Amino acid sequence: KQQKQQQQDTEQQQDENANVIVSVLKFIPRGGFALNPRAQEVNEEDLEEYKKEMVDNTMEDDDDIDEGDGLTVSMNVEKNLMRMSQAEAYVVHNNPKDDQYITGNLSDESDEEAYELHEKDVLLISAHNSQEVTTMHVDVLEQGGLNKFLHQDLLLNEFCLDVEWLDFHPGDSENLHNCVAVATFSPSIEIYDLDTYNIVNPLAVLGETQQDQLNDQLARNKNKNKKGKLSEHTHYGPVQSLSWNKNHRNLLSSGSDDCTIKIWDLNTGNCAQTLFHHKDKVNQVEWNPNNAEQLLSTGYDNQIILSDPRAAKPGWVFKANVNPESIAWNPKVAHEFLVSLDNGHFLVFDSRKNDPTFGFQAHTAPCTSVCYHPDIPTMVCSTSIDGSFKIWNISKFPNISEGLVYQERQEKPLFVAQFFEHLLALGGENKVDTKDLSTIPQFSTVFPSNA
Repeated sequence: KQQKQQQQDTEQQQDENANVIVSVLKFIPRGGFALNPRAQEVNEEDLEEYKKEMVDNTMEDDDDIDEGDGLTVSMNVEKNLMRMSQAEAYVVHNNPKDDQYITGNLSDESDEEAYELHEKDVLLISAHNSQEVTTMHVDVLEQGGLNKFLHQDLLLNEFCLDVEWLDFHPGDSENLHNCVAVATFSPSIEIYDLDTYNIVNPLAVLGETQQDQLNDQLARNKNKNKKGKLSEHTHYGPVQSLSWNKNHRNLLSSGSDDCTIKIWDLNTGNCAQTLFHHKDKVNQVEWNPNNAEQLLSTGYDNQIILSDPRAAKPGWVFKANVNPESIAWNPKVAHEFLVSLDNGHFLVFDSRKNDPTFGFQAHTAPCTSVCYHPDIPTMVCSTSIDGSFKIWNISKFPNISEGLVYQERQEKPLFVAQFFEHLLALGGENKVDTKDLSTIPQFSTVFPSNA
């Protein structure tokens, strides 16, 4: 009986992990987080407002459901009830006896110690999406990345499409903070403070939620004489990509299914500018870390566009044959960037030239992501739907055989990769995997000064 129960528990765990998509990975820089996080205080008034929002979201989800979605109303109700339950657990009661979750003589100190971090810790943000629920994890990596444990997690309303770490706090522009902007299928962008735990409410919300837009549409429908102009201070489709301007710290760009790019002023929470350069959904935006005025973007119109938001028209446009999947600026070389494509190719560009300097088929299936190592400008990783990831030394291009340093294929598709010092994090179907590059012989041979 015990063996049967263990088998059932294992099968249940496998079912829970099945079809989980890790869509986003983002390392938090060293020194970018507080060693002693604080609890987010949620009072009972905040909880009631939060419950109302969850009920509205549930009703909105129910209206959108049809048989083709493969979801049921009960799933949406259950998801939002989970979020309500989490919020209730975090409420700060005036009288501790009113708190149903206190069952012993637990002190605040024990909670604080559980969330305490160390200077040598490596923190990794990841988004885990299943049919039932989406969670954002913050994991701590120890012992060269081999030991990973959950620091905190946060339930999100929608499938997570992108996250962007930033040291800018909308309520405190003078000091450095540990915040994250989250983009989902919602037209709004949420910003959270990761130096708090037991997070329920975002610090700020950029743009309007789907429910806000639905209410506006209903009001316009009731008053036919009032046509109503669409607001410039919100997207009207899912937000696929985010990029924070590290040089102008109050600026955040976003690309959306509504075919626009918006530049947000985090000081005010308003949209400072809207760019209409693309003719189809915008799936990637990325500020040049070495040039504060250059914004790179791609869309389902197959266009790769380099623009200066101060100018009326884009300064540089390249039309690819297929949809771009991912983009990355070289962290050390201001004019170099990479673009991966839906046909498995990736292209190397020099922004001073009109055409790619080099391009080839890196994978046999769509090349889902491409990224530079932040400290080694010649080191690049690409991932693919075919489950493979490859590490390249692009200084050897156009010699592809010499440029390929290491490759490995996993059973499940890979969607995203991120370097951090000697670590490589990989996100795919069902899990986050981390590789210690120092254990790969080719790494120390090809990049000896960084081994």
